[in-house]
Amino acid sequence: AEDYHPLLLPGMCLNRHYVAEGVRVYSQESWKQVVGPQGGARLLVKHLDQVVAAFCEAVRQPNHAVREAGCKCIEEVITRVAAPQSPFHDQFGAENLKKLLGALLEAFDDESWPVRDYASLALGSFVEDFPEVCASEKESLMRHWLEQLCDNVPSLRSNGAMAFTKAVKVYVDWWPHVADHLRKALGEVKNQPEVSKTFANYTPSGPFSVPVRNGEQWNVPEPINQTMYSCGSLAPKTHKKKHGPSGGCMNCNVDRPQQPWEACEGAIRLLTEIAPWALLEHRAEVVEMMPLVRAAFDVDHFPHHTNLKQSICECLPRLQDGLQGDFSADMFVPALEQCVSGSHRNLAIVAGDALQALRAGGPPAA
Repeated sequence: AEDYHPLLLPGMCLNRHYVAEGVRVYSQESWKQVVGPQGGARLLVKHLDQVVAAFCEAVRQPNHAVREAGCKCIEEVITRVAAPQSPFHDQFGAENLKKLLGALLEAFDDESWPVRDYASLALGSFVEDFPEVCASEKESLMRHWLEQLCDNVPSLRSNGAMAFTKAVKVYVDWWPHVADHLRKALGEVKNQPEVSKTFANYTPSGPFSVPVRNGEQWNVPEPINQTMYSCGSLAPKTHKKKHGPSGGCMNCNVDRPQQPWEACEGAIRLLTEIAPWALLEHRAEVVEMMPLVRAAFDVDHFPHHTNLKQSICECLPRLQDGLQGDFSADMFVPALEQCVSGSHRNLAIVAGDALQALRAGGPPAA
């Protein structure tokens, strides 16, 4: 059976993350049976060239679900197999690392936002473990992460903040650019037009799952001579950038112009992730930005100001904990109490949770 490992292991590894539940569960169980209690790292390293080639090929496939799985597998390889603390670290050559980095950089430009999301998280881990390998792409990486922090999709902004912070801790020369971005983006909400929008959730869409409203028709080509994917889609996503509507089973290529309130929310997420690390060198600068966060909380001339307020409420306990006494949350208390007694139910709940955490001295223990 081991003769077939070079062919079977990469596909089995990828299918452990596939969007179709039946494929995913079956592959996870099969993986356990094949690799045994010792785990699969030793087998992947044994056939490293084939594994790297398969994962890179997956990231370039026409189906977006396969590209997502490819990004997840690359992150697993980087963090569990190739990382400096791994016993297999020395078996990873620079050439294979560069191939994996190149595949993730392509995925960071994907038109499907879940692919970009997973690519971003994987790149954060990549920079953290292999900063020298990524050094030639520093400018491109920073540009992409700063764009991601202003994205329409909330999870992209949140996950982008986590991934970007990993990189900022390594590339400390980025801090002046990061600080400038934070100051600018935190004030952007004042420029938000009165008509605001939010992202439609990552829900099934298209002719396969959503009824057509009266007077509308799906502009979908006839299902002739097209590949049927296991996720139920006849038409794959395209590979790069945002080319407009395309086929597929999810609305993961939804896109619209970025809005100032979203840029502000992304900056608050980044500030929250950076605050604990900034204790050492840039603590004062971070503390000086907190009045900008407080000013953003007061802006309410657009419909989705409650979304921004909820995000701030979620972040405040972590900010107070991260800045360890140099930041007093007292400036937020009156506004939070007003939200608790307000008519917006969701905001009242998160504002109440924030008040309780702030008075207790920080976020609840995980």
